[in-house]
Amino acid sequence: MTPACLRILIAARLAEKQRVLIGSRNGLTKPCRLWTGAQSKGGKRPSSGPYGSIWIPGFNAVRVHVAVAWVTGIIPTPRVPDGMNLDHRCERTLCIEESHYELIPAETNRALRWSRRRKAA
Repeated sequence: MTPACLRILIAARLAEKQRVLIGSRNGLTKPCRLWTGAQSKGGKRPSSGPYGSIWIPGFNAVRVHVAVAWVTGIIPTPRVPDGMNLDHRCERTLCIEESHYELIPAETNRALRWSRRRKAA
């Protein structure tokens, strides 16, 4: 299957497994679209929420936000480049609204995570 066909199939799956929230968050203009498909039990830390996952042939289970970033052209393959992270600017791990993603250096992502935790405390 060509990458273009695979992107179309994944985009269709993403469209059928979402729930749109009303309103926006953190000054973003579009509301979150939450993934309603398969989910992990949580991130590496107890405080992190679950992440969505989706199966992509040749890549096995992929975190759904990575699949969205690939389908929409934020990243070139269903893998985040080394040393980079996809930041959820809305801070919702199940959000699949591509305008809420930002590809940033891993070090910047760690700093943002700590900053957000201090703000929440």
